[in-house]
Amino acid sequence: MVMVIFTVTAIISAFVFHDHHHRKVFVGTIGLVTSVAMYAAPLVVVKQVIMTKSVEFMPFYLSFFSFLASVLWLAYGLLSHDLLLASPNLVGPPLGILQLGLHCKYRKRGITYNIQEIRA
Repeated sequence: MVMVIFTVTAIISAFVFHDHHHRKVFVGTIGLVTSVAMYAAPLVVVKQVIMTKSVEFMPFYLSFFSFLASVLWLAYGLLSHDLLLASPNLVGPPLGILQLGLHCKYRKRGITYNIQEIRA
């Protein structure tokens, strides 16, 4: 699916948009949408963490490095004055903080919850 989206984006940008500005806006918009989707995808796991009170399905390092990457890309986008680069990364840090906060809140409970579940 990723290859199909990439190929369609490349073909459209190469043959439909003939000037650099419109091509940059088109490809940047596709990147913006996919970046927001990437940062919003863990919200399904966040719901599961809150319901089960366990961080079993939300690895700490994945949450931490996703947060770190979004902060770094946000800083780079702001410093380079590139709105298409900075705007999806405005979504990443708050979602990363949410995930890290949930991890801190439920990490101890998740261990006891799983032990109680095993005994039952």
